[in-house]
Amino acid sequence: MNKNLDQATLLTLWRSWHIRNDIYHGKGDASIEHSARYLLSYAATLNTIFMDAMVCNLIDKKGKKPIGLEIFLANRKDEKEAATYWEPPLPGWLKVNVDGSYVAANNNGATCMVIRNDKGKTIVAAGSVLNNCSSAEEAEALALLHGARLAKDWAKQPIIFESDCASIVKVVQNGGDTLSYLRSILHDFRNCILNHQNWKCVLAKRVQNYAAHECAACVRCLGVECVWSYAFPEQINKALALDCNRMHHLSE
Repeated sequence: MNKNLDQATLLTLWRSWHIRNDIYHGKGDASIEHSARYLLSYAATLNTIFMDAMVCNLIDKKGKKPIGLEIFLANRKDEKEAATYWEPPLPGWLKVNVDGSYVAANNNGATCMVIRNDKGKTIVAAGSVLNNCSSAEEAEALALLHGARLAKDWAKQPIIFESDCASIVKVVQNGGDTLSYLRSILHDFRNCILNHQNWKCVLAKRVQNYAAHECAACVRCLGVECVWSYAFPEQINKALALDCNRMHHLSE
């Protein structure tokens, strides 16, 4: 086997054993989709660590290093920072971060949508409670639909929808309906956004979707639908401030 296949096999066996232990102790509610995303993220982190270790080996004990290595290291640092921070949309655009929260134990959850401009200013944030939700993917699909409805009322500029659910983003980008049990939700999303002048849907890492994630968790705990446009709960306000601070750090 090659190195990539070796790594994939070991990580799959490790995750399988983890799920086995969860089932034995009464949990075991992680979906295949969730496990796949977790392993891909974990593998990417491991590969980054290995790459950094290889770069460090290029520097000898006296501090000598190949020409251009400092520039290479600086670029890698910038790339890693940009990949882990919320990124503002292009000037004149708005970004709608959406996230769904799902609890398998009671089939309940919540959605949250956060609309921000290219300066990082929050235009509005909102959340809805989900009852009788069937899966994490359904919660994510509903979050996208609710984001489109919120944007219809609050956004006239071009929009970027950003979600950390790879399967939902893939279906929206490809224009297909491969997730049959979510077909009506995604159909409603397309109808809702049909007349908007310009929009696109992109995939974000969980850490880039932090504010929407915290907002969904907050709404689930509150148990009521919420809309905030001027003042925000402390939990959400901290997440928004963190994104904004990171954005300004990258622009300096």
